[in-house]
Amino acid sequence: LVFYSEKSGFYKYFQDVMEYLLAHSNITIHYITSDPDDQIFEIARQQNRIQPYYIGERRLITLMMKMDADMVVMTMPDLDTYHIKRSYLRKDIEYVYMFHGLTSFLMVGRPGCLNHYDTIFCIGRHQVDELRFEELYHLPPRRLVECGYGLLERNIAAYERMPFQKNNPPTILIAPSWQEGNLLDICLEPMLRSLAEGGYNIIIRPHPEYIKRYLV
Repeated sequence: LVFYSEKSGFYKYFQDVMEYLLAHSNITIHYITSDPDDQIFEIARQQNRIQPYYIGERRLITLMMKMDADMVVMTMPDLDTYHIKRSYLRKDIEYVYMFHGLTSFLMVGRPGCLNHYDTIFCIGRHQVDELRFEELYHLPPRRLVECGYGLLERNIAAYERMPFQKNNPPTILIAPSWQEGNLLDICLEPMLRSLAEGGYNIIIRPHPEYIKRYLV
């Protein structure tokens, strides 16, 4: 069983699945990351059934082509479309896609970007319904599993444990996505001026992809 993570921040999408497997099976999890500072290395110090590996993005191409595993779990779309391919070594690997967003798949995914996955963990029924398009395009049927969204459930539980605290002044978090025409590009300054007049404490949190593409 192999998990692949692009960065340390992607562990939170795998966390619930991995913790369940560690608690209810004797499986060893092989965790590949392209982040040399990934938190998984510290987590693995406490859990000897997690085997972490760092590999740079260029070497990842060769590794994926020569993958020898029973199952590979990723949050990366476009498998076998661009540089990351299904294994040439084994044709029976089950590739599993996990969403890292709650919203409509059709609104954010490129057409066909999940066509080469065998199993897709869907957050809710809305994604199951959207992914039934293989019937229209005569694609091989995929296993669509409704699994919920562990990150949201953990956040709700953490919020419920927090003591009530009234912020004075009230705090507003601005955290848009990174698509073209998002709030940071089209109306940030006038929005901030308007909010500042109301005396709010304002936090701006750009999406990591926005920082990588436009700010670094």
